Amino acid sequence: MPSLSRDEREAFLAEPRIAALSVAAGRDRGPFTLPIWYDYAPGGEAWIITGADSRKARLIKAAGRFSLMVERTLPPGGPTAP
Repeated sequence: MPSLSRDEREAFLAEPRIAALSVAAGRDRGPFTLPIWYDYAPGGEAWIITGADSRKARLIKAAGRFSLMVERTLPPGGPTAP
């Protein structure tokens, strides 16, 4: 898949989409991953909303970081023939 330009990437991220958030869940566990809504405006930072006492909020606070994966629902250039 060709890389997106900065403008294309920012436009893609600014569209309403669901992302997958992953955060470390402990040394002896895999990452905690779940779907999440996010908000993004070009040139800004992604925003997520979660309860302050939620498991994901506690894990993010402990880890100090998380990953956010945003996906397409169709391949680049549109659907392909089966």
